Amino acid sequence: MKLSEIVAAAATLLGREEINEYLLDTTTENVSATTLAEVDTMTRLANLVLNELAGSYIPMVCTEKVTPVNGRVYYSELDRKILKIRGVYDDYGRKLFFVVHPEYLHARGEADSVEYEYLPDNLGLTEETGYLDKDVSVSVLAYGLAAEVCLSENRFDEAVMWRKRYSDGVASFALPESAVMKSRCWL
Repeated sequence: MKLSEIVAAAATLLGREEINEYLLDTTTENVSATTLAEVDTMTRLANLVLNELAGSYIPMVCTEKVTPVNGRVYYSELDRKILKIRGVYDDYGRKLFFVVHPEYLHARGEADSVEYEYLPDNLGLTEETGYLDKDVSVSVLAYGLAAEVCLSENRFDEAVMWRKRYSDGVASFALPESAVMKSRCWL
């Protein structure tokens, strides 16, 4: 999903039709400076919502090919800002044992790829977010953005309403990783 989809959905929720018209037309000829400023603000706030979500509840996950140096994979060689290493894999897709150090990870065996959670960079309107619809929906992210916009405009009652919808939506997507329960036997 693109960041512009999230901004457009939040603009619809907040009744800002001029922002939707701008996002659909993308010409700056008849657009007021106020609309451009609002789009810029909403873009920055959408980045804030994405960073909060990726860092706390629903991680963004990436698998990247690596070239180890003496068995070490340096974090500076990876494309994104790492939060957590999920796994290191060899050429055949087998998981390798690894040790995490402050500047690199050391894998036992020949590492081919690394799977990790990351924080997204600041995105522009036309860039992809890193989330798929199965991770979190556009509408849930639009609720979060609407809450942040209302908060920045001192409309606190509306901000609480949108934040509640956002929290409920995130809770529906952020399921526990292990949902297996031990069976019980009643005598």
